[in-house]
Amino acid sequence: MTAGTAAETKQGDSAATIIYHLLFCAGTTCSDMAFEVVFVGVMTPSAGKENRRTARIAVSKGLWVAWQADGTRHVSRVRDLSAGGVFIQTTVEVAIGKELEMLFALPEGETRVAGVVRYADGENGIGVEFTTMGSGDRLRVDQLLRRLKPK
Repeated sequence: MTAGTAAETKQGDSAATIIYHLLFCAGTTCSDMAFEVVFVGVMTPSAGKENRRTARIAVSKGLWVAWQADGTRHVSRVRDLSAGGVFIQTTVEVAIGKELEMLFALPEGETRVAGVVRYADGENGIGVEFTTMGSGDRLRVDQLLRRLKPK
């Protein structure tokens, strides 16, 4: 399948498949998926001080993010999201301070964000602070947060 836009994926493709093709197969031909998504347990709260400026919102299992660091590409589930960052479930070892590029396939539209790893737990995932996003991307994240916010 030639990929690069959501319209080029097959009807019924999972969110992970669509994100993978959007980010990693643009301009190329992708055959069957060559990756496996691993689900891990829930992280226990830290006893340390929280540095978060905005409230985080737990996300359903349907939100995925394609991300890369040092040219290595991954697709993972988002555990929680805030206006300032995201917790990505992964067992991939990523160093604190590492810069990431992320792509979210949101109902509000494709959203590209740059970030830096602020928390890393090799068993549960990484906490990423958003550092750069366009105004349209910021609007889509804010719309998603309003929609997900518990009433």
